[in-house]
Amino acid sequence: MADAEVKVRTAAWFLLLLSLAALLPACGGDAPRAAEPPAVAPEPITPRGPTEMPFVFSWKPVPGDPIYRVRVTDAAERVLYEQDVRATQCRPTTELKNMMTDHASFTWTVAILSADGTKDVARSAPVQFKLK
Repeated sequence: MADAEVKVRTAAWFLLLLSLAALLPACGGDAPRAAEPPAVAPEPITPRGPTEMPFVFSWKPVPGDPIYRVRVTDAAERVLYEQDVRATQCRPTTELKNMMTDHASFTWTVAILSADGTKDVARSAPVQFKLK
């Protein structure tokens, strides 16, 4: 076999292997993936029970740098508020404050989101609070 022919065949095999390697992630191979946050649910701190305005939603941090999702529901379990944050606290928006009436009960949770922010990885137990 001539030297040029060996080089052409070697190059063809190399390109074939390179193409197959590029398909590996699409086939569920060992492609790098974003690390999922820990599945430890954050622990809500405030508000709880009888609460006065102004207040902040706060919780104990979990390891890593997770995205947290705070969700507030009313007594009929309608979602009134949802906010994604990286901090371990957030203030209710003016819109939420306007929906909250005195002596009404609300429930809130805080969740850790998947690395891509599309699903809950771990969610706290619901915490009830009531505006005074």
